[in-house]
Amino acid sequence: LFGISETNAFVAALKKANSSVQIVNSQSTWYVPFPTNPRWDSTINQIQALKPDLVYSNIFAADQINFIKQALAVDPQFFTKYPMTTLVSVDELTTLGSQYPAGMHAYMRAPFFALQNNNPRLTDFIDRYKARYNGEYPSDWAVMDYDALTIWAQAANAAKSFDADQVVKQISGHSFDSLRGYKITIRSDELQANVGETTGTTTTSSSYPFPILKDITNLKGDDLMMPLQMVNEIKGNQCDAKAGDPTTANFALCPSWTAAS
Repeated sequence: LFGISETNAFVAALKKANSSVQIVNSQSTWYVPFPTNPRWDSTINQIQALKPDLVYSNIFAADQINFIKQALAVDPQFFTKYPMTTLVSVDELTTLGSQYPAGMHAYMRAPFFALQNNNPRLTDFIDRYKARYNGEYPSDWAVMDYDALTIWAQAANAAKSFDADQVVKQISGHSFDSLRGYKITIRSDELQANVGETTGTTTTSSSYPFPILKDITNLKGDDLMMPLQMVNEIKGNQCDAKAGDPTTANFALCPSWTAAS
């Protein structure tokens, strides 16, 4: 549901920001097979035919690597002609290296290179990670997984138990140190963490053997979290396109969203 719910949220927010915006491809082509899509010919052809001002994407991992390689094989200037905003992690940047298009607008969950300033905890983790994995730099996933595991361990120690319910009690509403340079607080209402996100534009790097971001903005998690009113509306099935089917939930259908539009 990640791709569907995020795309619906993006479209709703985009239309709220600019009601005259035109999405040129039909909704039936917004989503791709999961978990991997080995061939992107039809999508690439459609983008070339429609000539959009911007392509929005939340594909990652093998999907993104396949798409970029195939698009560049069709036209080396593909991403210059059709600028793209996409989710990305250090994994894709290191895998594609110099093949990764410069000038890509990206949002990242926990890129080490954007979070290590005045952050000795993360610097130590990077050093230990590189020593353990033959010089490899940690991906966003490594940073997030480490934080998740250490949060669970702290909660289990506080609970003096491995019982899930007891551990959750020590997680809910509590704050924990993280590799990201700030404390992570777990909201008690639905156990969401107020973790941030990083945005920027891909560029070559003299410090790393792969592209990184320039013009970086580290967004605060508190500014990104879903309002509790909307959380409760979703829990109450008030945002479903098909009544009673939570898989059809759409942020744009929530009463609090439509009231603010």
